Amino acid sequence: MTTLRTGTDPARLRRLRPARAPSAFTLVELLVVMGIIGVLVAMLLPAVNQTVAAVRKAACANRVAQIEAGLANFKNDWGIYPPSNTDIADEANALAEACPASSPHGYEFLTVALVGPTADAKGWGGTVKILPLGGSSESVSYGPYYKGEFVWTGRRAFIPDAFPSPDRPILYFRYDRRNATYSHQDNPVGQGLGEGFQSKTHFELSVKYVAPDGEERWHRKDYLLICAGEDRMYGWIKDTDPPQAVTSRSETVEGTATCDDVTNFD
Repeated sequence: MTTLRTGTDPARLRRLRPARAPSAFTLVELLVVMGIIGVLVAMLLPAVNQTVAAVRKAACANRVAQIEAGLANFKNDWGIYPPSNTDIADEANALAEACPASSPHGYEFLTVALVGPTADAKGWGGTVKILPLGGSSESVSYGPYYKGEFVWTGRRAFIPDAFPSPDRPILYFRYDRRNATYSHQDNPVGQGLGEGFQSKTHFELSVKYVAPDGEERWHRKDYLLICAGEDRMYGWIKDTDPPQAVTSRSETVEGTATCDDVTNFD
């Protein structure tokens, strides 16, 4: 006797049913995903930029610390810090002759004093023979007092800060004890904020502070080292677009001025 089966066998249907193709993204879904990614990138980008700036600022501070150590060793050998101008001829002659520029600035005196009179950074004396403050030595060598990154071209030598191009030199000013001041002209002036301090007033706004007795005083009595910072400009500036030089103390008190320079007196 034959038994007729009615209905369907679910297992058999599953075996016979063709496999479904995987579903694809629709245009709307793709745009939504792209929008979400864009929002996430926009949220993360400021944090990434701040982190990069903080790392470079720390690198600048580390470079300043290396220079300070080199200057301490230089003074230990020679009794003085390197000059930052040509006013003191007996101190500056040997350095000025070794500087690439015809009118050397403080940052060039600093570089030549710490790395030696040639771009190979082998220091002073010995095979080079000449000494940083005059004279010569064939048997004794000194330095180099700084072994970090520096730039030496046919026209100028300088130790750059750690922010990207354009390269900005770390400015160097030695304290003038005879006149109890610094000379703002030891480094470029009047060439715009990107090349140096714009004026004497602009310079003093950055390197002086108001003491508790109400008097203005210099931040440091030996020397000043100043990096341009993230904005690539030296000193106090107004937080405007484009940035403008601050010209009065009241503007800094009112909080309308910003300064991101990295210095040895922070």
